[in-house]
Amino acid sequence: MFEIDPNYIGPEAWGYVSVFVTNIWLFVLSIFIFAANMVIGHNMIPSLIESHHIPKSLGRIRIPIYGIAIAAFASAIFFVIRAFQGGYEAIGLIYPDYWI
Repeated sequence: MFEIDPNYIGPEAWGYVSVFVTNIWLFVLSIFIFAANMVIGHNMIPSLIESHHIPKSLGRIRIPIYGIAIAAFASAIFFVIRAFQGGYEAIGLIYPDYWI
């Protein structure tokens, strides 16, 4: 049977782990920004306009809010890809021969 023996976790591997953790946190932050902007732009503003709590002229602010949401979603995709790249490199350094 094959035995998977991890290598010593050196500074280079810890650097990749740091890249992974940092990008996962940035991914979570980006998703939170995306979700908050979608709730505001797609739910709260139209509801408040229909209930006459805010004037109809504030409906124009939805377009920039959607733009911020799209940018946050694109950055979330970027950060999750970078996180997986860093995680893959770290696993490759810690476990040079592994079966998944």
